[in-house]
Amino acid sequence: MKKSLHSTLLMPLLISIVCLLNVYAQDFTPSSLPGEAKTRFTKGEISGSIAYSPDSTRLAVSSPNGIWIYNTKNTDQEVVVLGGHTDYVKSVAFSPDGKTIASGSRDKTIRLWDAETGEHKKTFTGHKHWVLSVAFSPDGNTVVSGGDGEFDSGAVWGVTVRLWDTTTGANKITCTGHTGSATSVAFSPDGNTIASGEGWPDHTVRLWDAKTGTQKHTLIGHTDWVNSIAFSPDGQTLVSGSSDNTVRLWHPQTGAHKRTLTGHTGGVNSVAFSPNGHFFASGSLDMTIYLWNTETGEHKHTFEAAGRVISIAFSPDGNTIAGASYNGTVLLWDLTDIE
Repeated sequence: MKKSLHSTLLMPLLISIVCLLNVYAQDFTPSSLPGEAKTRFTKGEISGSIAYSPDSTRLAVSSPNGIWIYNTKNTDQEVVVLGGHTDYVKSVAFSPDGKTIASGSRDKTIRLWDAETGEHKKTFTGHKHWVLSVAFSPDGNTVVSGGDGEFDSGAVWGVTVRLWDTTTGANKITCTGHTGSATSVAFSPDGNTIASGEGWPDHTVRLWDAKTGTQKHTLIGHTDWVNSIAFSPDGQTLVSGSSDNTVRLWHPQTGAHKRTLTGHTGGVNSVAFSPNGHFFASGSLDMTIYLWNTETGEHKHTFEAAGRVISIAFSPDGNTIAGASYNGTVLLWDLTDIE
């Protein structure tokens, strides 16, 4: 009788587990493609940034369950999941040689993974609160991370921008100056400068010397959270996207404001440059991705996303742009006909 009762109780649980596994193992062949999209991936909730591998064949996607790795060239191949973080993954990045993936999480850690095998290589600890953004240096020897601040008796404390040695795991440099959260971080193409965007309370972009951690410039202009920043491939322009619905262009060497671009009707969550630097894109809560001319600031094209956009990424070969939405959908669009 006891055995029968146990079997009765366990059977629904086993069925639930099998059903859950089937959901995660479902075929993600493109379907119901909206607008101009050529590929659609839908595996589950998306909690942070997306990133292409240097060879454009894989796309890493942040999720509450880990990191989804999609094969962008063979959509029949099952997705790989990198699990280990104990809270939502907020940011992912491939190393320049494509051999390593870095991830930042709300569990306050940064993890390094073998991009080929999925093996966990290292864990960096030191942030006092959520890790919101990670990026590799151009030589792949350093990871920069941006994190949320913590409150202590009403005051914000805790360093929010840190540089890590990818070989030893040592926290090499800490950049102090932010008064709250560092929502986005990026290395300049020459590796000499780090940019970080602040969500609250002052909505600034800060530029740092990557060798010393010394602050070089504070870029003031946005009136709400700075959600994303990116350097142009030639290092001559920095773009920032904000919850104030605008995109701003800056001169990284001087900190001078170049141009403010408007058009989005919702906060701008993500910005990225095309590999040749001729264009950059902005993804917004208004469910669109705008393509802009870098030189003139002209709005060139609009892609209709599947939902409120959380992150965008250009493929390194320049042929595709990917957009991830909060509803768990990733869409890919062909750029070969965009002039």
